[in-house]
Amino acid sequence: MLTSFIRQLVSVSVLATIGSQACGATMTFDKPLSPEDYFATYSYIENGITMVADRPLDPTYIGGTLHMDDGGTSASRSVNFSMPKRFRALSFQVPWSSFNSVSCNDETWECEEVTTSNLLIEGFRGGKSVISQWVNANDVAPNSFLFSRAFTGLTSLRFSLQWPQFPSRPGYTIFCADNPCSHFNLDNVTLAPVPVPASLPLVGSAFATLGFFGLRARKRR
Repeated sequence: MLTSFIRQLVSVSVLATIGSQACGATMTFDKPLSPEDYFATYSYIENGITMVADRPLDPTYIGGTLHMDDGGTSASRSVNFSMPKRFRALSFQVPWSSFNSVSCNDETWECEEVTTSNLLIEGFRGGKSVISQWVNANDVAPNSFLFSRAFTGLTSLRFSLQWPQFPSRPGYTIFCADNPCSHFNLDNVTLAPVPVPASLPLVGSAFATLGFFGLRARKRR
């Protein structure tokens, strides 16, 4: 009977953990910047999530979404997201993405757009990179990207838009026709705090109780 009680408490603890991770907070970029923050602040806070950019925020590129360029403009190239506690990265959305890179036949000079993985996503724990993944923003747009459970227990999450590096292709010339070479809009970054479940102390208490009754049983024998 006592063992059944312990099992029930463990089940409650597991369900509490799953529930806490499922209820994430989302940065929508819908909160407008204050005029005094134009080109003056690197940070943006919404729904318990803090974003810090690699350059002062330009109101032209934030509002409803965050626009990122890999060069040529004042738009962010790299941004970090964090929460007060460790978190799990759940998802983000790319409503729009584009490349200005082309591959041209050296004889006919016929050209076509080419894309590649241009977005490096890194998860950090205590300042140390613990997980990373390359993503082609064009492959995500206009949908959402779901993180694996490996992006759990993080203290920060970094998005870095990199200048595309294309593999050589015999008979073709690949180049960027403009600067930026690639850019995209980031939206609905969803993170979930990873707290200690409220039921965990109950589980510890239950195990302590089990030990107490076990000790009494041994003394009776």
